[in-house]
Parts: sequence; structure tokens; C-alpha cells
Amino acid sequence: MSAKHSVKISVLCTGGSPMTRKRGKQMRRKRFQRGCLTTRKRNGKNYWFALWREEGRPKSKELGLCSKMSRISAESILQEILKPINEGVEQAISKEMTFESFVELTYLPVFQQKWKDSTAMTETHRIRFHLVRALGEQRMRAITREQLQALLKSKAPDSGRSMVDHMRFRLRSIFKLAKAEGVVDRNPAESLSHRRTASNHVSAVS
Repeated sequence: MSAKHSVKISVLCTGGSPMTRKRGKQMRRKRFQRGCLTTRKRNGKNYWFALWREEGRPKSKELGLCSKMSRISAESILQEILKPINEGVEQAISKEMTFESFVELTYLPVFQQKWKDSTAMTETHRIRFHLVRALGEQRMRAITREQLQALLKSKAPDSGRSMVDHMRFRLRSIFKLAKAEGVVDRNPAESLSHRRTASNHVSAVS
């Protein structure tokens, strides 16, 4: 796990809802650890000593003589100790992540860098108004294709076909990134239907 990736998960995008900010604080409690490296004297010799926490409890381990091991080598050993712990934290965060949390903490920060200012303002509003309002509190891994299809169908009478098509595109994009980030195992938006709703069909033939 790189430092860059850990920051991305824990940093909260400004402008999110109070609920998102609350979830962001909860996620940051599960921090990726760097541990602590110090020296201790035993029998007249200095030893590298590693300190970290595991399931809330302090842990420590003597790594070796300072005279025979460089700080870089000792740091490397400490990071190997922490690797499985930090990987477990990442998996726990991914499984708990809601739609709103993923959109605010990951999706928007990634895509706002690609969009022009005017596009970012429009797209951010659309995503929050049409998608986050409806799916925000649901866990990403629990959202199904049927739920997304029903959401698009419910939006059709008031939003129009072009907006529904855009929401379908955006859902695919959101879950595509979520899959790439390991937040979900599949993309439930990939096979969303392009069929017209009954109301659209009636309007077209009337």
C-alpha cells in the first residue's frame, strides 16, 4: 500500500454533506500505520526497536544491533511487519464504504481534476442531486443492477431520456472506478438497460 493511496482513501473532499464528513472521520480512525523505530540499550549495546499497534494493543519487537543494521534496513523490516496489518485496514474500509463515501472521497476528487471548471460544477451537482440522494447510505458492495435499473426508471418521467442516459453513463463510470480501486468485485451498472420506459413510449407515439 503506497502512501499516496492511503492518503486518497482518508482525505475528505471539501463540499461534501455533513453525513459524508461524519463517515470520513470514522474511516480516518482506521489509519494506515507507519509504526515507530527507536533504539534501546541492552548489555551495553544499542538495538533497533520497532513499535506499532495491533487491534488497539501496543506491540514491539527487537530488530537487531544498530552496529550491524542500518536505519534503512530496520525501517524496511518494520514496514514488512506492518504490511499485513495495513492491508487488513484497506479491506475493511473498502467493505464498509457507502456510495456517498466513495463518490465524495474518491470519484469526485479523481474526475474533478480532469473536468473543466464549468463541467465540474455541473457534473458534481448532478451526481449529488440524482445519484447520491438516492444511493448515498447504501454500501457499494450491496448495490445491485436491479436497484440501479429501478432508480433510472423512477427518474425517467421527470428527468427525460437524455438525463437518464447520462445518469446511466455516470453510474457505469462510478462503479468502473470502484472496481479498479478494489471497492467492489463487479460493476452492477455495466448491463443497465437502454430500453425506453412505458411513459417515454407513449409520449413518442402520441
